[in-house]
Amino acid sequence: MFNQRFLLRVTFVSAALLGGLAIVWSPLLLFGPSRPHDPLNSVRLLTGTAACGMAMAWTLFFTLRAYHQLDEFQQDRSKNSWYFGSLIGLTLSAPPFFFIAAGGLHWVDHQIPSGIHLLRAFLIGYFLPVICMAIGFYVVRFWPRAASQ
Repeated sequence: MFNQRFLLRVTFVSAALLGGLAIVWSPLLLFGPSRPHDPLNSVRLLTGTAACGMAMAWTLFFTLRAYHQLDEFQQDRSKNSWYFGSLIGLTLSAPPFFFIAAGGLHWVDHQIPSGIHLLRAFLIGYFLPVICMAIGFYVVRFWPRAASQ
């Protein structure tokens, strides 16, 4: 049947997903949906941002706990899958990114607006995770070397 490490890993992954979703949705449950010109908009923004950060910390903690339940071969396979799978996924996203950034959606459907403000927002939305992932990669890659010196 299932061994104890597998069940513990499933428990950690479930806690990561369900707890993270509960935390990130808590401001919506607390304040309700956002309305234009609502005096609570700044409170919603700050509370939502804080909840998102807490949800990511929660998810990271339990995901790492689940990862540590793997044996060394499964950990290595997981690292390779994330590294090469992410690289392949990012590579495959480049042509649609260029198409959308160049105004291709407006070309397909004229109802979809285009312009420099939408382009800037789209560029930030696309590159922010990529840049943060690269920073995270280099921190994890070089931190042990810097800490040992």
